[in-house]
Amino acid sequence: MKINLLPAVVAATSLLGACQAGLPEMAEPAEVVARDAPPGAQPGTCWAQDETPAVIETVTEQVVVQPAGLATDGTAGTPAVYKTETQQKIVKPRKATWFETPSEYQLTPEFNTSLQRALKARGHYRGPINGEMDGVTKAAIRAYQKPQGLDSAKISLAAARQMGLSPVELPGEKERRLEAAAKAEKILKAEEARIAAEQAALRKEAEKIARLEAEKDEAARQEAERQAKAVAEAEAAAKREEERRAALEAEKAAEARREAEAKARAEAEEAEKARRAAELEAALEDEKKRNNGSLTPLPISTESN
Repeated sequence: MKINLLPAVVAATSLLGACQAGLPEMAEPAEVVARDAPPGAQPGTCWAQDETPAVIETVTEQVVVQPAGLATDGTAGTPAVYKTETQQKIVKPRKATWFETPSEYQLTPEFNTSLQRALKARGHYRGPINGEMDGVTKAAIRAYQKPQGLDSAKISLAAARQMGLSPVELPGEKERRLEAAAKAEKILKAEEARIAAEQAALRKEAEKIARLEAEKDEAARQEAERQAKAVAEAEAAAKREEERRAALEAEKAAEARREAEAKARAEAEEAEKARRAAELEAALEDEKKRNNGSLTPLPISTESN
C-alpha cells in the first residue's frame, strides 16, 4: 500500500516556495517547488546553490613491491622491485555554496533594467536594455559573479547590493512570507503526523498479516508432519505385514522341505530293507545249490528288520 504525499506536499510548498513561485496567496504551482535553503536560514528568504564539481585526476605511481636487500657485508644486495599503479584521485572535492537571492517577484522589469545598466557600466553586458532576464543578461551576471567565486547565472543579493541595487520589498510582503512559512510548517507537521499514523497503521497491519502467514505456515507444517507420520506408519505396517507373510512362506517352505526329507528317508529305508531281503534270498538260493537242493537252516539273527 502506497501513501500519496503529492497533494499535501504541493499545498505546503505553494506557501514555502513563495520566493520561487510568486506571492504566497497564489494558487498551487504547476509543479512542486522544493524548499531549498541552508540550515539556519531566516524564514521567508530565498536561496540558490552554486555547485562546483569535483576535480578528478589520473595518477600513475611507482609502488615498491619488494624493498632493496643488503648483502651480509653491508654492500648493495638485491635491487628493489617496483610496479606501476594507475588510479584516479579526487584532487578537489565537490563543493556546494549557498547564496541568498532576490525573490522572483522582485525581479521586475524595473529591477532587471537597473541590473542591465549596472552590468553594462562594468563591461559585462552588451545587449539591449529591455528589462528582461534573458540569456544575455544571465551570461553577464555569471561573468560578474565568477571572479568573486560564485559561478552562477542567478544574481545573488550580495552582488546586487555591490552594484547599488536593492530589490523592492512590497509593503507587508516580508510579514506575509513569514506567515506563509509558519503556516506551511504547521501544514507539514500535521502532514508528517498523519503520515506517521498511517505508517504505524500499515506496520500494525503488516505485523498482523505476517502473524497470520506464520500461523498458516505453522499449520501447514504440522499438517505435513501429520501426513508424513501417517504415511510412515502405513509403510511400516505394510512392511511388517510383508515380513509376516514372508515368514509364513518361509515356514511353509521349511515344513515342505522337512516332509520331503522324511519321505526320502522312509523311501531310502524301504529300499535298504528290500536290498537286504534280496541279498538274503540270493544267499539262500546259493546255499541250496551247494547242498544239492537241501537248505541248511541259517542261524536265527537277532538283527531287527
